[in-house]
Amino acid sequence: MKIIIVVAYAILNRVIGLNGSIPWKILQDMLHFKKLTITIPESVVIMGRKTFESFPKKFRPLPDRWNFIVSRNPDYTPSPTNEKTKVFTSLAAAIECAKEMEFKLIFIIGGGEIYKEALDQRDFTIDEVIATEVDGNFEGDTFFPDLYPGSWSEPEVLNTIIKDGDKNSHDCRIVSYKQLIAL
Repeated sequence: MKIIIVVAYAILNRVIGLNGSIPWKILQDMLHFKKLTITIPESVVIMGRKTFESFPKKFRPLPDRWNFIVSRNPDYTPSPTNEKTKVFTSLAAAIECAKEMEFKLIFIIGGGEIYKEALDQRDFTIDEVIATEVDGNFEGDTFFPDLYPGSWSEPEVLNTIIKDGDKNSHDCRIVSYKQLIAL
């Protein structure tokens, strides 16, 4: 089993959101996210309640994949929902269920609180961070935490996206950081 964080953030100040939405529009990144999280049938996306609710209703739950939602409210009921949607009161419980269901890949897709908890967790290890690093300094109220120096590889560039009017509002690059294993 491999645990991967998938995130898009502003390279200059690590903003990931403002008022429940993303402050840029990058079509190629959305297509990359879909391809990454949907192509492996034995995978699950884990997200916080706010992230789930930030998706347009027609994309809730994310189609063709398992959706695990973390909410502090034990009575939370996502809307809409389907048979591949589960709610947990902690990230650790969601990860444990994913292990029991024998998913090969776990994608943690946000938001800010879930990312911070995942990176600070001692009960499991994040294997990789796949990040879309957007050029710019954006106003925001939600941020992606810094990766601990010395714990992660140098970024491997997977793709470069160039600003293209309506399709891509900003230049960015998609990179992979791998967790370094101490010998």
